[in-house]
Amino acid sequence: MKGISLDPTKVMTNIVIFDVRATGRSAADICSELGKRKILSGPTDKYSIRMVTHCDVNRAGIENALAAIAEVLSARAPAAAHS
Repeated sequence: MKGISLDPTKVMTNIVIFDVRATGRSAADICSELGKRKILSGPTDKYSIRMVTHCDVNRAGIENALAAIAEVLSARAPAAAHS
């Protein structure tokens, strides 16, 4: 997906951590938006997101998560709060 980088050689388990720096959005913002779509994820730093699969997550669940990520990334980032 555009804006996301992932080194598949570093994925050794069911834990996937990927960089979202090139999206121009913070990991916390993206994770918050994914949560609104019932997709669990967590920021590991400002631009990294951690997602985990489980034995009850099937191909359809993965496709649903990918679609939600694409939807979130295609939406405009929320405007920054003004002081």
